[in-house]
Amino acid sequence: MSTDPKFGQLIEDDSRGRDAVHVAVVPVTADCTVFPGQHVGLQPGSDDCVCWSDNPIGIVDPFLKHRVERGDWFWLFLYPGTITSLRHMWSHPAFPAVDTSVIDDPRVLAARRWFTDFCWRYNASERCYEYPIGVAQLLDLGREAFKSGNWIECGNNQTMCEALREQSQEFWRNWSIIEGVEVPASGDGPGFSCSC
Repeated sequence: MSTDPKFGQLIEDDSRGRDAVHVAVVPVTADCTVFPGQHVGLQPGSDDCVCWSDNPIGIVDPFLKHRVERGDWFWLFLYPGTITSLRHMWSHPAFPAVDTSVIDDPRVLAARRWFTDFCWRYNASERCYEYPIGVAQLLDLGREAFKSGNWIECGNNQTMCEALREQSQEFWRNWSIIEGVEVPASGDGPGFSCSC
């Protein structure tokens, strides 16, 4: 029987000694205003954008002394016992596997930041009639379009579609850095369409 502390549960035995523990954390951005210790989950199609959720996976950094506004980055503390491996490079079912050979590559980090900022900017919550497209989904759409040569279909998200058309070369440049795939010399890949 494990004597490890069981966080999220009341102490029901005499295991009240001191301990030090590891907690899996991941940097995420808020898609809405959240508060220290609040239970949150990933937004659909995203692996780094969180808000309140019916399927929470962790809590907002409980050590913050102020609320977190939409667009702010913070540490998400994952629920105890939910990570599936630990080497200080952990894995969790809600997040894609990480290629540790590129984890610290500044180009990849900058490209991921571009995607996160782009998705946050063009999935504004006040346009609730537009279906949001998160980072993971947008990368997947790029992969499918690049493989098939078909356009990236943005559904009814006309705002994102227009932004992708305007920033096509920047999109494909950052996508190629993350995916490790070369795009044509023109710097462009397939185009973008919406159902508007």
